[in-house]
Amino acid sequence: MLQVALAGLLAGSLALSPPDGTGDTKKTPNADKPVAESVATPGVFETAEAQGPQTITQDTYAFGVPSDIAPIKLWVQYGYGKTSEEFWGTDGQDQTFPSGEITTQRIGVGAQINVISLRSVKVGAGAQLTVAKNAAENETVGPFTNVDSDFGLQGVKVFGSLRGRTLGLHGGYIFDLGDETALDGTTNTLGTSDNRDAIFFGADFDVPSDRFRLFGGIDYFIIENAEDEAEEDFEVGTDIMNFMLGAGVKLSVFEVGAALQIQTRFNDPTNTLFGTRGIGSHAGTVAPYLRISPPSLPASFFVKGAVQDEYTEFGYGIGGANSLKPKVGFTAGLTVGFE
Repeated sequence: MLQVALAGLLAGSLALSPPDGTGDTKKTPNADKPVAESVATPGVFETAEAQGPQTITQDTYAFGVPSDIAPIKLWVQYGYGKTSEEFWGTDGQDQTFPSGEITTQRIGVGAQINVISLRSVKVGAGAQLTVAKNAAENETVGPFTNVDSDFGLQGVKVFGSLRGRTLGLHGGYIFDLGDETALDGTTNTLGTSDNRDAIFFGADFDVPSDRFRLFGGIDYFIIENAEDEAEEDFEVGTDIMNFMLGAGVKLSVFEVGAALQIQTRFNDPTNTLFGTRGIGSHAGTVAPYLRISPPSLPASFFVKGAVQDEYTEFGYGIGGANSLKPKVGFTAGLTVGFE
């Protein structure tokens, strides 16, 4: 009986499903088509081609991830910062700053374009113009009292970038366009720059995903002589090295994160006007940031707790030596061409 039942089931299945695919059996539409493969969600450390090459530098992390769709990136920003009445001494301890508070303001306008755009390689070029204003209050000692500068040009940074699948390289030149500080007791003016050009280069990475973002990099600045300065008068070793590491979380149209930066200046204080010359210096700061990218607009807004100096930027001070101690500051701006 068991053999008869099995034979009946087999015959029934053959009758319902003819081998030639014809017959009266109703079939589900598109049942014979292959099922599409599922696409995995990109992970934080994924470097798939779908994410595309990206580029980040130590002062553009709050812009977001550069978009491959937009060949031209644009940005404009304004920054305001103030130092505390303390500074980090040569031993790293807090000391009272005899010259009171120092405030800075910065306006920057920049653009970047991809000149070569391939699947795995992007080559870009860009520039940023910076206008600056500095002010210092001195209520106790020194040759000047409450001096400042007018809003004036500080410099132009031109750069190029090369990006592979996981690593980016960038470099360029900073043309100094500002007025030099003169504090001689007679003509007291606070300049907007140190009157020196600089060469810079570095490496970077930016790994985004649907919800998280990890980025970082290292930059080196070779500070050149002033125009009226002889080679033998310039102290060797005043270059700057800057490390950066940051992370962000994406929530709807918002991205919230922070960037830790540690800058080291060889043979000089971080700001050559204030500190002990002839020895090195360093400053560690952290900068929280918020980015807003409404889907109805082709632009994004950002604000970060840091202000650009002449070469690097200062966030909220967490430690250092032979350096000014940042107190409060922010930079806000508008960007186009970043995701």
